[in-house]
Amino acid sequence: MNGVKRWWKWLFFMLAVLALAGCSQVSDLFSGSETQSPSLPVVTPKASVMAEGRVVPERYVNLAFLTSGRLESLPAEEGTLVEANALLASLGPLEVAQAEVRKAELELEDAQQALDQLNEDATLAKARAEAAVAQARQALVDAQKAYDDTQTRSFRDQLDDKEEALQNRKKDLDDARETLDKYLNLDVNNPTRVNAQNDVDARQEDYQKALFERDQLASRQEVAQANLEAAREALKKAEKDAADLANGPDPDQKALAEKRVAAAQAQLEAAKRRLADLELRAPFQGVIAEVKPLAAGAWLNAGQVVVTLIDPSAWYVETTDLTERDVISIKEGEQARITFDALSDVEVRGTVTAISQAYTEKSGDILYRVRLRLDKIPEGLRWGMTASVAFGEK
Repeated sequence: MNGVKRWWKWLFFMLAVLALAGCSQVSDLFSGSETQSPSLPVVTPKASVMAEGRVVPERYVNLAFLTSGRLESLPAEEGTLVEANALLASLGPLEVAQAEVRKAELELEDAQQALDQLNEDATLAKARAEAAVAQARQALVDAQKAYDDTQTRSFRDQLDDKEEALQNRKKDLDDARETLDKYLNLDVNNPTRVNAQNDVDARQEDYQKALFERDQLASRQEVAQANLEAAREALKKAEKDAADLANGPDPDQKALAEKRVAAAQAQLEAAKRRLADLELRAPFQGVIAEVKPLAAGAWLNAGQVVVTLIDPSAWYVETTDLTERDVISIKEGEQARITFDALSDVEVRGTVTAISQAYTEKSGDILYRVRLRLDKIPEGLRWGMTASVAFGEK
């Protein structure tokens, strides 16, 4: 309204000036004066653009629940400063929703631990498999050496010597048995028969010893060959096991464990959303400007405003009555003079921070919104106060 009054005053002033100028010309005509003053250019002072606006904070929000329900608590108090994410109000039953969140968190933790354990077990199994491959390779090297030792000329000579010694002991045993056969008709206690029997027993013992030594050396060659084949097969198996574990856990087991984690994560997110629907929290640090008069147990519809929160870290004036002719002369960063209807003798400067790209139409006029940040916050300033803005003044 102040802007409209100033506009009318300016119009009346211009009409008065024009009337006085007309009277001067008529006087000149009646005086018959032939002398005319030289014409001078008319200098029109740059008029300021006037607008009205409202005081607004840095930001504000009307908070409401996204779901309907009964009010359980309303701890918000008007005029108090609250931190971001502070609980302002809640719907019931809140404890049930909180228990669902904790249960989902435990399931996710358990599922993640199972997946981690599967990966750790696979890593350990891979390390063991690689160690088994190294051991199998060393065992093959040892088996190959043991086998090669049985293929040398020296070993064959030893085996031949053992075979020859065995055959000599066999011949001695056979000779002793033939001799004993000659005295079998004698009494068993006969000294001659006893001596012959003792000789056979001695030759038998020598033969068994030679047979053992021959067989022991011969079996060494057979064992070395068998060990070599076994070492080769063991290495193949160890390498296969290591290859199977090279890419981590069993793909099917890992996929199942990952699906369990994903399902648990989805359940937790759903539980948190259900809990969030029952809680009204501050989206930023600010001051509670208004709390609706609601009692615990009251039924609230989705979207019903409960709390209004403002951020008073900075204050602005927003104008909505600048026409398309006025707005083109205003630039972002420009300073303007601002006064307030409710605060007499208070004048502050403001800086244009935003000019709306969108427009509104009112009574045939195209109007734009302009936002100015107050350089100084006067005492007693409140949200919604009416302000007058003069653009283009120094």
